[in-house]
Amino acid sequence: MNLSIYTWGTGCAFGRELGLPPNRTRRHHVSSSIIGFENGEMRLHLLVDAGAPCVETMIDSGITRVPDVLFITHPHADHVSDFDKLAISRMRGLKFSGQVFAPLAVVASAECIANPTSGLRTRFGYLDFLLKWLPIPDYDVWYSLSAADGELLPTDSVSAQDKQFPVSFKALPVYHIQAPGACLFIFRFDEPRRKIVFSGDFDSIEESVIENHDLRDPDAMVLETNTLKAVRTNHSNWEVNKELIARWVTGKTKSLILLNHLSGSEDYEQGYYDHIPTDSDWAEEIGRFTPPANTDVVIAEDGKWYPIG
Repeated sequence: MNLSIYTWGTGCAFGRELGLPPNRTRRHHVSSSIIGFENGEMRLHLLVDAGAPCVETMIDSGITRVPDVLFITHPHADHVSDFDKLAISRMRGLKFSGQVFAPLAVVASAECIANPTSGLRTRFGYLDFLLKWLPIPDYDVWYSLSAADGELLPTDSVSAQDKQFPVSFKALPVYHIQAPGACLFIFRFDEPRRKIVFSGDFDSIEESVIENHDLRDPDAMVLETNTLKAVRTNHSNWEVNKELIARWVTGKTKSLILLNHLSGSEDYEQGYYDHIPTDSDWAEEIGRFTPPANTDVVIAEDGKWYPIG
């Protein structure tokens, strides 16, 4: 299976401010897909977060396979702003194309789904008839979807032929302000062996999580990089992420690092720039970084795709 990452949205929560002229190209809320191809056909579609306008961007990009599973890193609005549209559009797409309807599997931490104030089911429970909620029982455990009933099972207890899809995944906790159950996801594909990481948004990550062996040497990582230098922004910045890349990537294998969720507003507000950093400012700053061997660091763009070697 050949894998590609599609970044439907890579901007910050406030990509375009009302009443001001647009000054950033990354305007879409956060959403990305891993799509697996066999013989030129889409055989697997995993969607990570559902920020608007991911549905329209997928359609405009010619994506013909509806998402098989939706993974949510945390319940903030800019990661779920197309959630209900996605569920309804997917249902109607399957219906009108004559395909068998199955509820959309939604995988997230238990707290992200069930938090009584801001959990996904608290806000989107009216869509229960279109969804299959799959709370992750434990962090740092590999899970797979059962082919028999679509439930989450520890990968060690599932044979390859009993997996619904040839992929396992685990969640690790991160801290992101007012985001109950925020986590990062690691995906491990069976054939060919590939590992892809989505960091989600984070203020900080516990040292024990940073040291987790499964974060080492990903084939690809979508890494939240909200600002260049600003601190105390409730998000990660480029200065922190340079250190994380150096710790996670040894250069022994080829890695693609996609920088995501770019803003820079706080870089201006905190005086690091006399303007909100432009695309060229971002490119110049990141271009000064010497990545580990065999590693490409790329600024992700709305509606672009990146093949995984």
